[in-house]
Amino acid sequence: MKSTSHFDIFLKESLANSFEGANLPEDALIQFDELEASFFQVMKDKTLWFGKFMEPSPKDDSLPLLSLTKKPYRDLILANTISVFDIRVYLLARQCHLLAQMHRITDIAKKVSFFLSAFGRRLRDFEVSPALVHDLYLVIDTRLAHN
Repeated sequence: MKSTSHFDIFLKESLANSFEGANLPEDALIQFDELEASFFQVMKDKTLWFGKFMEPSPKDDSLPLLSLTKKPYRDLILANTISVFDIRVYLLARQCHLLAQMHRITDIAKKVSFFLSAFGRRLRDFEVSPALVHDLYLVIDTRLAHN
């Protein structure tokens, strides 16, 4: 698999948005699943093009973790300033949003559970508020309650 750049992610994300706009959530989800696979490959190969692991900003601990509007994700990707954590949260949020549209609640729970186990351990290494960590564990309940 070739290395994925911020521009590759922006193009694939744009294609996914087009699929979603055409009411093709399954095709949009495939694009985000491919982006997720590329993300994991980049992490494995240690060929990171994105920034630090995490750069907490004000209100990170008070906004919903899977909000697609809490940060200007597309702008951060294009500017090549997005953190590892933020790109992973963005991909997860987009996947969960699409899965919710398709009423695939079990898949949401699996994705969030995997995220929590993988990134929960890494969060201990950073100074994040307990509220943010608590929000991570409320994600599944919130998503399930809305569907």
